[in-house]
Amino acid sequence: MSNNIELEQVVVDVINNERKAVIKEMKKVLAGLHIQYHNLRSFHWNVTGPHFFTLHEKFEELYTDISAKVDETAERILTLGAKPGISLSHTQYLSDLSEGSDLTESREMVQAVIDGNELLIRDISQLIRSAANIDDEGTIDTFTGYITELQKTNWMLKAFLG
Repeated sequence: MSNNIELEQVVVDVINNERKAVIKEMKKVLAGLHIQYHNLRSFHWNVTGPHFFTLHEKFEELYTDISAKVDETAERILTLGAKPGISLSHTQYLSDLSEGSDLTESREMVQAVIDGNELLIRDISQLIRSAANIDDEGTIDTFTGYITELQKTNWMLKAFLG
């Protein structure tokens, strides 16, 4: 009987560790989304040149979408029993995305969005793999859609760049 209880505890510990891994991956995605949101707001405010009207509107569309993803990601973290709150310094620490506020050329801004989306796709893919380990269908379902949207956005932005 004691061996069964010990085995059950090992299983519970493994599941808890895997859930913590999912939450950790999700916080990394949240941090990346925060940085991408910040970059898009900055690009929206600071874009100039012949593509101003097109990009000004597109950047607003994209940061509005990312804002909803930030909120949904934070709520998913709460659903899994953790706190999403992270400071700005911790956000920069957790994510591989770079702040693009020093960019001034519209083509550089668009490329920075593409690059940020690629990093988000990578991080979300890792999150989905971790969520699959614990059969977390809610997380998988939510973030699979994010990948599809980010890939489509990148396709369009690459077409814009030529």
